[in-house]
Order: sequence, then structure tokens, then C-alpha cells
Amino acid sequence: MAEPNTWHAVLEAFTEQARRRAEIDGAPAPDTPPRPGATESELAAAERRLGRPLHPGHRALLATADGWDGYADGAALLGTAELGAGPRHDRAAAVLAEYFAESAGRFPAALGIDPDPAAHTPVGDCAEDGYNQHIYLTPAGAAFELRARRPVLHPDLAALLRHRLREFTERVDRLMWGPEHGPWGRDVHLDPPPVDRIIAVMTALGRIADPEAPVHAGPPATPERLSRLERALGVSLRPEHRAVLLAADGLRYPGGQVLSVPEIRESALVAQHTAAGDGRKRAARGRISRVPTVPFALAGIALLGVDVRDGRVHDLLAGQPVAGRAGAEDGTVLGHLLAECEALWRAAGRPPLHTLCVVL
Repeated sequence: MAEPNTWHAVLEAFTEQARRRAEIDGAPAPDTPPRPGATESELAAAERRLGRPLHPGHRALLATADGWDGYADGAALLGTAELGAGPRHDRAAAVLAEYFAESAGRFPAALGIDPDPAAHTPVGDCAEDGYNQHIYLTPAGAAFELRARRPVLHPDLAALLRHRLREFTERVDRLMWGPEHGPWGRDVHLDPPPVDRIIAVMTALGRIADPEAPVHAGPPATPERLSRLERALGVSLRPEHRAVLLAADGLRYPGGQVLSVPEIRESALVAQHTAAGDGRKRAARGRISRVPTVPFALAGIALLGVDVRDGRVHDLLAGQPVAGRAGAEDGTVLGHLLAECEALWRAAGRPPLHTLCVVL
């Protein structure tokens, strides 16, 4: 159960994230501040209308804030006056009944809760988003929201709202700092970490994300080795590609790899000497030859190369640049590494960077 002072902290954190979002893109701050806490008589009246006692955690929330419209992305928390009767309670109850019916019982079964929608108490709604962001409490005080994918039964209302707060904070962070910020906690497109630090962080994250298939970074390539590679290819490496190879001559991680010098030479030879009798291979060779690139990485089954003219990363078999998600560095060597680092960070459970013990 969350005590009132704990609820104050949660509500203040939502207020801060709404303020940050309003600063970023002009989105409205909460429509109104949280309402003052309910009195004992208001709490008792809500219990009479519901026909059952409020769960202690829900009661503590209402005693701290008797409802709040627009606390995050248009979502609202119902107050005591809206519990047990009235249009908002009736609408929330009807939404739950319809949701249970449309799932043919699969949703309550997946959560292991009573399939009777009337057994559950509405806590929150969202007039702007259909059934999304509707919150309910089970008779035992567990909390759930209506989500089509991966429904979760939280142990209590505090756990669910903290989960909501984490999601809201992450959305605001992405708006403020852009994609790939996760491990770093800042806008890495304005203030990018050096390549050797990215690789060190990826290696540390890989040990957490998949201990049986950890990230492996090769020893740094020497400048002389890269000069020989350039002579063999007949082109100069882009400075950012060179920096990666000087930090690690090859990098393997779950779902992809950055090519080593021998792998770059092998990939270039494959592209240049594809069997002429295979029409599909001829087409791939033709697409590759139109852009002066140096093979750079594998992403799933895609072979990526760096355009030696402007540093853009291309999908060599598709014959087109890789579209970045946002920011000036997207679609580049640095953007690719940052995106792969972000994916590893998520797979590792989003650990704070300072816990990785990465020293450079």
C-alpha cells in the first residue's frame, strides 16, 4: 500500500514530466492540478455507492488527490464523486464489459482475474483514447489497464502508476533528447560519446543482455592495416568508419556485427565478383556498384556499407540509404552504433550507465 506521502511524490513526478513535455513541443501541461484530497465523508460516500470498501492503496491516493484530469497524455484519475455512479463511472464500467466481451474471456484469463467486469473498480479513464489508459482494481487490490498487447497485472495501484510514470518519462526523454539517448541520459546527437566508449558500453551491456552470447570486440586495427585495406579497395575510409576500426577491428553482438578488416575485404570481393549467371545476384551487384561504399556492418541479413562521399550508411542489397529515426547523425556510422547500443540497453533491462563500470 502506498502511504499519502508516497502518493505526493508520484503525483509531483507526473507534474514535472508534464511540465518538461510542455517546454519541448508546446503540449499542454495537465488540464488542472490534482484535486485536493477527499474528506473522510467523501470517501465513505464513494464506498456506499460502490457497495464495497475502497482498497487501502486506492483510499490513500484519493485522500491525497481526489481525482486528476489530464495527469499524463490526457489520462485521468477518477475522484470520489465519480466512483459508484455518474457518467464517467458508468462509461468506464461499460468499456471494461465491452473489452472483456470482445476478448471472448481471453483478457481476464490471461491476467487470472475474475471474468465478471462488475467485480472490478474503475480508477482511471481517458476520454481521448478509446479504451487505452483505463485503469481498474481487482477486489484484492491488484491493478490492470486495458492493453491489447502483453496485458500485465500489477500487484497494486502504486506499482501500475509508477510503471505509467516510467513510460511517460521515457516518452518525454525521447522528445527532449531524441532516439538512442537511453544509456547516456542526454542528447547524444548534440553531444555524442566517443566511438571507443560506445563499444565499451555495448560490450558491458551485452554481458547483461545475453551472458551466453556476449558482445565481442576485436583488438584495435593498426593504422598500417587500414592503409593496406584502403589500397586494396581503391578508396579511402570515412573518418568515422576508420575510428570504429581503430577502436575495435570487428564487433559481434546479438542481432548484428560490425565487420572487421578481413570481413570488409571479403564482403567487397563478394560484391565485385558475384556469379554473372544469377540474375538476382547481378541485380544486387548492380545496385552495390552504383554507390561508392565500403562494407561496414551486418544488421540481421542486411549488408550495410558506408558511402565514402558523405558517410551515409546504405543497405547495399536494397540499394538505398538507411533511414535514420531522428537527429543529424541518423543514417551514419555513429547513428548505427548508437541505435545498436540503445537496443542492447533495452535488452539488458535499461541499467543506469554508472552501474556498468565502464572505464576509458
